[in-house]
Amino acid sequence: MNKYDYSFLSQDFFTKKIVSLKHLVTPAITAATCSLLVACGGGGGGGNNNSSPASSSLTSVASSVSSSSSSVPSSLSSLSSSSLSVSSLSLSSSSLSSVSLSSLSSAPSSTSSVSSSAVAVSSASSSSSSIGDATAISIISPPGAASARVAIDDQGNAWAIWKGIIDGASGGDNLIANRYVKGSGWGTAQLLENDGASVDKAEIYIDPSSGRAVATWTQLTSAGAYDLWVRRYAPATGWAEPERIENSDGAMGFFAKTIIDSNGNALAVWAQSPVNLGRFSIWSSHYRAASGWSEPVLLEDNNVIGGQDGSPSLAWLGDGKALVVWLNSGNNRVNIATNSYTAAGGWAGDEILVADTGGNMSLNHPLLINDGAGKALLVWGQWDSLGDGTFTSRILAKTYNNGWANDIAVVGEDSGSDLVSAPRAASNGNGVAAATWGRKNQAIMANTRAANGTWGTQSIIKPGNADFVQSVPEVAIDGTANGLLVWSQESNDNTTKDSWFANLSGSTGSWASGQLLENLVGTAVEPMVAANSAGDRVVVWYNFNSFGSPGSEIYARYFPAGTTAAPVPAEN
Repeated sequence: MNKYDYSFLSQDFFTKKIVSLKHLVTPAITAATCSLLVACGGGGGGGNNNSSPASSSLTSVASSVSSSSSSVPSSLSSLSSSSLSVSSLSLSSSSLSSVSLSSLSSAPSSTSSVSSSAVAVSSASSSSSSIGDATAISIISPPGAASARVAIDDQGNAWAIWKGIIDGASGGDNLIANRYVKGSGWGTAQLLENDGASVDKAEIYIDPSSGRAVATWTQLTSAGAYDLWVRRYAPATGWAEPERIENSDGAMGFFAKTIIDSNGNALAVWAQSPVNLGRFSIWSSHYRAASGWSEPVLLEDNNVIGGQDGSPSLAWLGDGKALVVWLNSGNNRVNIATNSYTAAGGWAGDEILVADTGGNMSLNHPLLINDGAGKALLVWGQWDSLGDGTFTSRILAKTYNNGWANDIAVVGEDSGSDLVSAPRAASNGNGVAAATWGRKNQAIMANTRAANGTWGTQSIIKPGNADFVQSVPEVAIDGTANGLLVWSQESNDNTTKDSWFANLSGSTGSWASGQLLENLVGTAVEPMVAANSAGDRVVVWYNFNSFGSPGSEIYARYFPAGTTAAPVPAEN
């Protein structure tokens, strides 16, 4: 296979040889799409505490449960341009969720309609009987919901956000949230914005120690262009007003990553294209309580022919320090670039971290996560030609400990004919980490790094077979090195789609076999997972019942510290 023959993959902003400007004309479709396979380039991911809150359908446009159709195909090889974004929450149109996307032509021209009011939905409350019950499944949304993301703090309180519809809200697709309070359970769904324009690509980040949170999303609040919005949360005062963090009218902002610390200071990075220029650059803004959000600043100066920068990934290091990585392209190369931030001095300056050495190599899907105080872990996908018609498709890793290490670890590899998906990763901050990915042959893979910093041998969690994978496997690790991996796949009889999980034992460092996460009637896809230092874990997903009411809803399972994620009985 020629490395530039991407006919069976979805399009992306940052292919190896060509950046197609037609993608900039239809951002509602293409900005949320990218290849899951490392041969295609682009994508990227984002961190949420110690894991990456991103998910992607491994299915084709004609039938993705996460895109615009109502059936799911049977092959990873039929990926196309409606795959979900690897780098953010892709909230694309879906007949499954009964959610209607606003068109570009109907976008409002002002931002004045954004409201801070919360709309409660009593039917979205979980029952008290689910508190502390590790086998209970809770409904946390009203009908017409999809693509949830979740984060948890060290006290065991969690936030889930999703795109959907809600009574009393303005037209379009709204950003909705629900909070889990440990000991009380899930609350009622509330509206985080009330603009007539549809939201897209949302994320939630929680500072583990304080419970402060920040939600980030893209919205068509300016005519013909997507704007980036944030909303900050503090346990003592609730949600602040929505704030727009990029201020260039007509510019298109994508792939935003935002983090917040225990003092309420926040940092955001994103890729932005000026009006009609078709040139994407990496921008940043920081928030301080005394002064609010700063004016956006450019993080790189990639003024080369065909230069494009995108897919940023961001992580706190503690003590007011942060790191960002992104894809840097131009001169027929796609590199991984980086920059570092301090609260006192701002951004230090960009540099190439992993260089593209030429036509026999392709770097993509960089994902940066916090790895402990002053530490970070970078994982990415890489395709290398061996010069004899064969290639390797690998997951690689690089560590930061108050400076980047020289070594690059090979975490996972497939040679000859198979491709691997974009990676996901998690760390418990004490040296234990895990990376997960999928193979084109439908296998789910994982590798763990021991506390001494040594990566092990890749493990097959789900073998390659006819039970076709529907999402990139997501992973989280708690403070005692117990891990939880989740994914969705077709059922054994290929009549529906189910969500699955596998436990990682902190004492043995080994993975258990996959087990059924839910036994709901219908299609259960896009499971997302978060864990904290105490050992609490939470999983959310959305389920669509194609045979009647209520359509699609967000479901959750909460596993308190000291419990083991347990399977449910098989669906009747």
